[in-house]
Amino acid sequence: MTAPANTFTALSYNIGGLAGLVSTNDRVGPVKEIGKRIADWDIVNVQEDLYLHAFLYDADTHAYRSESDGGVTYRRNGVDGGSGLNTLSRLPFSNTSTFGRTKWVECSNFDGRDCDISKGFSLVEIQIADGVSLDVYNLHADTVFTAEDEKARAANLAQLGDFIAANSASNAVLVMGDTNTKYTSAGDTIREFLDGQKLTDAWVQTIRKGKAPEKGSPELKCDLAAVTNDCEVSNRILFRGNNYINLAVDTWNNEHKAFLAADGKTLSNNVPVSSKFSWTLNPDLHLSNAYGGPHAVWFSDIALAAPGQTVTSVTIRSGRWLITSMELHWGSHKGKTRIFYLKFSTNKDHFVEGGHRTAASTIAKAPDGFQLVGFHGRSGDEIDALGAIFTKVAAST
Repeated sequence: MTAPANTFTALSYNIGGLAGLVSTNDRVGPVKEIGKRIADWDIVNVQEDLYLHAFLYDADTHAYRSESDGGVTYRRNGVDGGSGLNTLSRLPFSNTSTFGRTKWVECSNFDGRDCDISKGFSLVEIQIADGVSLDVYNLHADTVFTAEDEKARAANLAQLGDFIAANSASNAVLVMGDTNTKYTSAGDTIREFLDGQKLTDAWVQTIRKGKAPEKGSPELKCDLAAVTNDCEVSNRILFRGNNYINLAVDTWNNEHKAFLAADGKTLSNNVPVSSKFSWTLNPDLHLSNAYGGPHAVWFSDIALAAPGQTVTSVTIRSGRWLITSMELHWGSHKGKTRIFYLKFSTNKDHFVEGGHRTAASTIAKAPDGFQLVGFHGRSGDEIDALGAIFTKVAAST
């Protein structure tokens, strides 16, 4: 199932890969079957992908997949187990980012073994078109509903929220994973997390017409004999666009039926959920891809970009001269990719340049009627990756 242009599909599924719940032999077949069936979606986040990870990937056909951080389920001899978090995609992972995982600072073993598992969240940038990308987060929050668990889970969401604010502040974002939350639970903070990061819950938006269940209201349990989209599950799909990408959810579906075995039993003890998204771009903006390496810290001027802006900090800017192209060269320095050379050219064939040319290079050109006004990429002590942000030229320019 390939989504049409300017749409993509997404699935989040806790595949039930914790060792010790059932025998390994009992789980191999179901995990292989999950690996086959998840191929129907463009972007897939899985949780609890641990000791049977090889069987999942062996059956899967996605072109881009994160590497496992270990199949050991529980902490042993002072060594952490794997996170169980992986992302699989038909759409490419960005060349200027890496798949990163972060462990929760707080956990609870009051009722469960959350502290013995390296639960946390992951981030990868996925490119849905040239110059168009999403920050895709996966998570697995503290489980069970004691007061200690709810406290840890609230801390998990707060930690993720702080990370998104620091690393994806002006980016389009897709968050999919097992939150172990319910809107109806008085102690859960999923609503506060969404509000803090300006995220929309795909289930709330599509199935509940934008109105989330109230805290303290009756739990919306799923009847496994007759599952509908109206019941609330803890695996969620959350999203937001940005100044460049308008992201809209078209559908949300509880995929319980799509992951039943031939005997009618579930392939996992958790419920998968899916969505279809459509997206459009701000016609006044245009972004090139970023080029370089995945090192240092992300940055972007996209939140500040607006039509009619002019660049004043580059000395060639004057009168009706507009910067219309950026040439950049990159290479390796001390084991990291750096930008070695930049050249900015104007619509009047003037240019300014600096640095040393390398074999790896590209030229980012403004579309007709656009000019360069900002950048996005990664930087630290030096510039590691760089892309151009173009806006429409004001009529009076």
